[in-house]
Amino acid sequence: VTKPIDPQKLFSKLLQWVHPSPDLQNSSPVDETAKTEIAEPSLEAELPDIPGMNIKAGLARIGGSLPSLMRVLNKFCQTNADAPQKIKQALEAGNNDEARICAHTMAGVAGNLGVKAVEDSARALEAAIISNEKEQQQQILGSLSENLRAFLAGVARYSSQSSTQAQPAAGTSDHDAREAASELIIGLCTQLHQGDSEARETLEKISQLMCASEGSILQREFKEVATLIERYAFDEALEKIPQLENALHESSN
Repeated sequence: VTKPIDPQKLFSKLLQWVHPSPDLQNSSPVDETAKTEIAEPSLEAELPDIPGMNIKAGLARIGGSLPSLMRVLNKFCQTNADAPQKIKQALEAGNNDEARICAHTMAGVAGNLGVKAVEDSARALEAAIISNEKEQQQQILGSLSENLRAFLAGVARYSSQSSTQAQPAAGTSDHDAREAASELIIGLCTQLHQGDSEARETLEKISQLMCASEGSILQREFKEVATLIERYAFDEALEKIPQLENALHESSN
């Protein structure tokens, strides 16, 4: 599965190994209309107007949940608000590799979320750094800063007008916990594919939601994936996700 992550392609790969639970096997097929309703919000739904972003593309990448998308966007804003300044400082210090990696990472995450304006500017900047075109670097860095600033303002404006969904609290039903865990697994796969060390924190949240008992198969799978993440073996950890999914299904039956 290549970047940007497409959930449909990702789950197609996962389903080569994951065996659906009996409840899912016995359920009636979902018609195309229902699939559309699940994958995309209603056209009547009020979607945020965020500069430089394709909201529908972002929603498609994260499973159609607007609250989930806004949580991820806010996280992106927190971790990338000062990225142009960091790139500028790295270039001024002659640390071109550091500047290039920062631009590359920013472009990859922005592209995965549908933040097209920031992605395009970051990719152009990365190319200018590789080719050592200093004049273009400064021009593109200015465009990146402007695009990012407009995007950050749009996210902040929408976030101030609406409340995002809270994480499931203690006492949440098993069904809600499984739903939340499934949502987090989408994010976990994305983080592993991008080599994001925060995948460990996401895995811990899934573990807490599912309350894996000591010595259980589920706990063993959690520990194996966690060990791989701690060793930065992200590709191997991604390959373990189907077994983790199977253990989650078994624990919920």
